[in-house]
Amino acid sequence: MKYSWLFIIFISFNLYAQHKETKDSIAYYDELANSNISINKFKNALFYTQKAIDYAEANNQLEAQATQTLYLGKIYFDLQKYNDAIESLSKSISLFESLTPSMNYAEANYYLGLAEMRKLNFNP
Repeated sequence: MKYSWLFIIFISFNLYAQHKETKDSIAYYDELANSNISINKFKNALFYTQKAIDYAEANNQLEAQATQTLYLGKIYFDLQKYNDAIESLSKSISLFESLTPSMNYAEANYYLGLAEMRKLNFNP
């Protein structure tokens, strides 16, 4: 009987002693944006991507800010809002230029070129 009380006390302390894993806000907002894109709620995706950009800027995370700005430009590109896409992608490229070259930097340049071509209505 006395061991059962000890067991119950041990279990109750273990349940309350669990550490909650905190998520990085950029990853959290990125996850929310991607889930909204998958269900075609682009307004929410734009909102959460902008929140991730704001968080990265507030915490001086230049690479995350550049990457999230690239994602914002890609969302605008998918929505065929080419002027907004060009603006976001240009900002992303200027942020990436101060970092080491990466695939995201190349992708931003690629989407910028596509947006410029679509804006001028080149027929593929």
